[in-house]
Amino acid sequence: MVYQVNTHGALCSTFDISSTCQFIVFGDAGGNMHLWGDTQEKEIAYNVYSQQTEFAPPIPHLPPLPIDDYSVPLSSFPLPMSNGALFSDWPEQNMVFGDRRTPAIDPEILRTMVVRHSIGYAPNPGTRKRNQVAYPSVRDPTVIVAEEENTVPDSPMNRDDDPGSIIPKHYRRVEIKYSKLGVEDFDFKHYNRTSFAGLETHIPNAYCNAMLQLLYFVEPVRVGFQNHLCHREFCLACELGFLFHMLDMPSGQTCQANNFLRAFRTIPEAAALGLVLNDVDESFGTANFPRLIQSWFRFALQQMHQVHM
Repeated sequence: MVYQVNTHGALCSTFDISSTCQFIVFGDAGGNMHLWGDTQEKEIAYNVYSQQTEFAPPIPHLPPLPIDDYSVPLSSFPLPMSNGALFSDWPEQNMVFGDRRTPAIDPEILRTMVVRHSIGYAPNPGTRKRNQVAYPSVRDPTVIVAEEENTVPDSPMNRDDDPGSIIPKHYRRVEIKYSKLGVEDFDFKHYNRTSFAGLETHIPNAYCNAMLQLLYFVEPVRVGFQNHLCHREFCLACELGFLFHMLDMPSGQTCQANNFLRAFRTIPEAAALGLVLNDVDESFGTANFPRLIQSWFRFALQQMHQVHM
């Protein structure tokens, strides 16, 4: 049904709807008001003191987290606030608790071991990889397991393939030879197939990169520095938060910690502790890097403690 408001040629200039949504009124340019209702009854009801409805504030929801993105840490998923059992808990009758058997000591270690003050010392025979222990297998001996293929591609550059080196090939240093285009011409995805970014080493005082990446993966530290903001010209906390933001942005690409290291070199305490290396010491490798990294880490912890006090 279509209805026409009879304004006798005047232009409709305004209209309004009652709070009960039962009536609508039109105002024309001639000063007349035309009332329309949804009923023909004479008794009409109006709410003279009507106000806008106040709704309850919305319940805050956590941002959605993708379950198929393996770069998202599992600690980001919230756990339910409950003291009872979870649906994912296995019943006790379906669980078997067992301890790993201690592996036997290599006979070569026992043969070359020297005991001093009830402590045995022996050289590493080099029969196993570093930081790995061969625990006894608990697999079914009747099942033949194929040997895992090496997922690390061969290096197109020199990786110092020394057959006498005890360091596995995957962990040896790679000499990156840049072309005229610099970093843009190097295929970093050949070595990094993850979504995590790396830090370039061809900048001064790049020995800090290892500890910077360590601090990045400590979530409270990363979030705390990303939320830091001040007006100091050279602030380590601001530059560290900006560096963590850059590491969040690229997917598998490299970043440079130039801004952070520039602010680091301006701190007098860093220079007094000998943490700022010159080009000669860094290029020839004459510095004691293990002790230097330890001193730098203690210095960084002190600086972080001063910022958050």
